[in-house]
Amino acid sequence: MEQTVEKKPRKKIPPLVKWLLGYVGTLGAAAGLVYYWRVVFFTQQAQLPALPITLGVAAVFSLLYLLVFLACRFFKQNICLKAAVCVLVLGLLFCFATPPMQTPDEQFHYLRAYSISNGHFTYDANRTYPDDVTKLVQSFPSQMNFGVCYQGGELAETAFANYQAALQSGPAATPLTEQEALVFVSIPMLPQAAGMLVGRLFGLGALGLLYAGRIGNLLFYALVCYFVFKNCNKYRGVFFAVAMLPLSLSLAASCSYDSTMLAMCYLAVSYFCKDEIQTKDVWVFGLAVLLATYIKPMNFVLVAVLLLIPKARWKTKTNPWAAFGIIMGASLTFYGLMAFVVDASWLKFNYGELWRGSGDGAAPLQQLFFVVTNIPAFVSRVLLTLYEEAAFIFNMGTFGTLDMTIPLVSGLSVLSLAAASALGIQQKEDTKAGGAWGLFLAAVLYACAIIAGLYVLQNDLYSIRINQLQPRYFLPAFLLLFMLASILLGKAVRPRLAAGDAATLRVQNITLYIAASVALLAVILIFQGYFIGQWLPKLQDGTHKLVNLYGWMIQ
Repeated sequence: MEQTVEKKPRKKIPPLVKWLLGYVGTLGAAAGLVYYWRVVFFTQQAQLPALPITLGVAAVFSLLYLLVFLACRFFKQNICLKAAVCVLVLGLLFCFATPPMQTPDEQFHYLRAYSISNGHFTYDANRTYPDDVTKLVQSFPSQMNFGVCYQGGELAETAFANYQAALQSGPAATPLTEQEALVFVSIPMLPQAAGMLVGRLFGLGALGLLYAGRIGNLLFYALVCYFVFKNCNKYRGVFFAVAMLPLSLSLAASCSYDSTMLAMCYLAVSYFCKDEIQTKDVWVFGLAVLLATYIKPMNFVLVAVLLLIPKARWKTKTNPWAAFGIIMGASLTFYGLMAFVVDASWLKFNYGELWRGSGDGAAPLQQLFFVVTNIPAFVSRVLLTLYEEAAFIFNMGTFGTLDMTIPLVSGLSVLSLAAASALGIQQKEDTKAGGAWGLFLAAVLYACAIIAGLYVLQNDLYSIRINQLQPRYFLPAFLLLFMLASILLGKAVRPRLAAGDAATLRVQNITLYIAASVALLAVILIFQGYFIGQWLPKLQDGTHKLVNLYGWMIQ
């Protein structure tokens, strides 16, 4: 008779000991980061003040560690709420790591939100802004990183000092006017304006109101992301990765209305992932598409997501095709009414001919005729642009006003999305229903709408390249493509992991940690680029020079 040997249970490490070990590692990481900055960016002539910087970084890391601990402790089973908290916390880091006016067009969005927070919903070119607002805009050039790299400019530390000095001097020589805003929308600016309105209650000035507007924008984005994650009974990890992409978070933590647009796009696509579609879901989906279309008209193509949802999931008497037609008609009608009547006429006063980003060579009607009658030539231009821009998917580490590019973040962003797709491969029923290839067609249709729209409206006539395209425009298309990748991988691998069990929760947690880690690294590198030091363009011998916040050059 064989004797069985009872295995002694392993002794578990007490939670307090685990917490202390993790905290020691966190403090070590903070000290190591400051040491790296001192070694790389500073010399004996310009030393980084080690103690205050180390204490400051350690304090930020400690707070971040505490928030992660609390989220894991109290939201252990609520993965959606935990992910939304991660979006909020990481977004706050982006909010304060990025200097004022550095996200694309933030100056214009800030001025528009500032006007709305004062109760000015009209657009009046003769309306002026207060002196502190004028000095804030003048102290922070929109391409600060470009100035450092190519014109010997100054880092953010000096810009803040210049702003404080300007506040103590006399009034600005030329006050800003409403003409400077050039953003003729109101609805997507409401979260920023609400944040500024709260900031006014505490007596904040122009700079404080900018950060209050950023936080208001971020809160709205994080709230919508929570409902997006709740909708996702499938492919939730891909939504985690897209919502927490450094590029997504940098926009959410700014005054840009692109944050609201992305939130609405993610919300609309998330209904493809619901197990059941109720009547209220159709209404919310329609409102999301309507608002996204109002912000940028190419988003109307997202209404096609309704047709990709298998009929077995529809638990409402509403016909999908009828809902499709009604939502598309309502979205385009609302856009036309607001863009060409309300915003362009009823609310606009004292504006003359407006500057166009494309210059004097833009001719939209002739350009549209050229595209329609010369499709092969237009396709050739598209292929050239995609080739030169690495299909934009490999440029997602571009921050600032299109001038702060971090190649490492570009690569890690793609890897984060790929990991999310690979870890969420347990779904396979949508392949049979044809929804998978529908996702591919929807992504292509969305990308084509963006490319054609910008070429017609914002490019010189017959331009060989399609200028002004940016990676942020394609984030909803990337979401659709990586959902498709997850489906196709699941079909090939045929996993046996059942949706909703403990293993699925564990996989989603891993995906969340990967996405959050990439975002955390990105925000550290963004802070480093603006406040610590930067690599200047390569010299003729292929080496770099460095510049630190004191203006010292290092070979």
